[in-house]
Amino acid sequence: MYLHFDFHEATLREYFPSELGEIEVKFQSESKISKNFYFIDENPLIDTNTNKGLLNNVKNINLFVGTNNSGKSRLLRCLFKMQYFISDTDLSPLDIYFRLQGNDLIDNNKLSFDVEIEDELKKYWRTLDGIMINPHLIDERERELIEIKKAYELKYLVHNLTSSKKKKILQECINIIEDIFLLFEKLKFHYLNKLESCIYVPILRSLITHQGFAADTFDKIVKDKFKLKGAIFTGLNLYHDLDELHTSADIVVLDKFCEWIRDNFYRDKKVRILPDKKSQNVLFQIDTKLTPMHDLGDGVQQLILLMFPIFRAANNTWFFIEEPETHLHPGLQRIFLETLLNDPYIKDKNLKFFFTTHSNHFLDISINHDEISIFQFEKVSDEKFNIKSNVKPNKNVLDLLGVNSSSVFLANASIWVEGPTDRRYISKWLKLYCEHYEVNYLREDIDFAFFEYGGNLIKHYLFDGKEFEEEFDGNQIREKINSFALSNKIYLLADNDNVNQGSAKQKRRESLEALSGNNFHYQNTEYREIENLLPVKVLEDFLPQMISNLNTPQTYKINFSREDYYQIGLGQFITDLFIKNTIKCKNFKSKTGDTLCSPYKTKLCDFVVNSDYKYSDLIQDNDHLDKIITDLYNFIKAK
Repeated sequence: MYLHFDFHEATLREYFPSELGEIEVKFQSESKISKNFYFIDENPLIDTNTNKGLLNNVKNINLFVGTNNSGKSRLLRCLFKMQYFISDTDLSPLDIYFRLQGNDLIDNNKLSFDVEIEDELKKYWRTLDGIMINPHLIDERERELIEIKKAYELKYLVHNLTSSKKKKILQECINIIEDIFLLFEKLKFHYLNKLESCIYVPILRSLITHQGFAADTFDKIVKDKFKLKGAIFTGLNLYHDLDELHTSADIVVLDKFCEWIRDNFYRDKKVRILPDKKSQNVLFQIDTKLTPMHDLGDGVQQLILLMFPIFRAANNTWFFIEEPETHLHPGLQRIFLETLLNDPYIKDKNLKFFFTTHSNHFLDISINHDEISIFQFEKVSDEKFNIKSNVKPNKNVLDLLGVNSSSVFLANASIWVEGPTDRRYISKWLKLYCEHYEVNYLREDIDFAFFEYGGNLIKHYLFDGKEFEEEFDGNQIREKINSFALSNKIYLLADNDNVNQGSAKQKRRESLEALSGNNFHYQNTEYREIENLLPVKVLEDFLPQMISNLNTPQTYKINFSREDYYQIGLGQFITDLFIKNTIKCKNFKSKTGDTLCSPYKTKLCDFVVNSDYKYSDLIQDNDHLDKIITDLYNFIKAK
């Protein structure tokens, strides 16, 4: 999605956000932007010749990352102040409108030349004066234009073999009609996605109030210091907002909000938030116990502060939030972001979010979500800030945030896995396990966190970089594991890889197995790798996708059993299976072994994680998977 800025008619200095640059004020439309402060991918954010600009790669959730003083908050405030056209390409509806308005045929009144359709298109264009601000006219005007186009196309056929001049003008008229259709298409996208209202949540926020502290104190400070107009939410007004909801038809919003609190923090308990008129405080009720809001933990307070205006927001509201991770444990950060991504009530509102953040946990969640966009900010000089768009989480971004591997020790237990697909499988299976056995959900980054050690790279964590062929000192291994486990319980899951007896890997495995205890548990998949734990049903459902990717129209019935792929990589197994069943086949194997090549490894993981399988589907004739997940759940829950 693209946000289009247009200052071509800016005439007064105060109409132009000073955060973007400087404007040279002349007369009327001669106003000109003389200096850019922001650059997007090294290009000026605003074109100083046209006074127009755009921000691309905008999604439902947009993270502004960078070091302190890199220009993140300045641009956030700027976006809050501005209005913009929204499109799905770098062409805005306003561009098309001006292109049509400047067309010579329209300007010179040459649209019509035939008495049978005298002035028809010209008159039609004049009826579009309000189309840019009145979306309700679009469908009606579109139907009218379809009929006009038919008339012009019929005339074009009549003049096809006669007047070349008339034919040329008719073709130009038809081109204009196509441009008007394009304008309608762009306007529909704009009105479907445009912001109806926006809310700014500054870093200056709190739920704790006092009689001598006015509810609008923080609002006034923010508005005065940063020249912001519009809705500011700082939390101080929560009592009055709740009181208003309790006496209005919108109380259903509060019910939805309390349901969300219950589901995430107080399962199977009744939760209510009440404005206490006597004390002018907000009370938090869990079953029959009443607790003042200020007696809750800081993290829960902050999460309630962030989520309340979001649940209450009208459709198509845009939020601009400074550092939402402030005072939030990584697990609460995950709850916050995943609520925005997955909660049906919130998703139906079609909200958009812009955050400044220093949180690597937000970046971590973004890896597996297409609805999140990352913008990386860098200060080049006092008057130049560069923004990299469409950034993927990588070491450079993490370095900007000061991230290191100790972040995982903030959770109660860490699950060490070889790579990203292992992580996604385990996370999904744990959730399904909890649903199946009706036990308390485990919360990622609170109850557990993942640590990806990258297969053979585990030697750098446990063996100081020694090669596997060297002899290992059992005491050294124990010392390394214990040093990690002092800070955090570790569950280490490794692929079986069909290791040979007597090999270095086998010796390492035996040493790790011997260390298993209260704070450390070693588990190997026992089969070739984690994908080999999948049941027959899942692979049977997935194989048609692999066949369809081969552009093969036939349907096939392929029979196989669990035993057929226990100890063989799925890349080799599926390749052999297709050859055996005379199915057109390409090589699904990795270049380094018999496992699936990376694209299909990811596709299989996406298929499993995004499907509606129940836990009972996964453990059918698959007791080993059930045992692994049960042991893992119990390890995490154990004190």
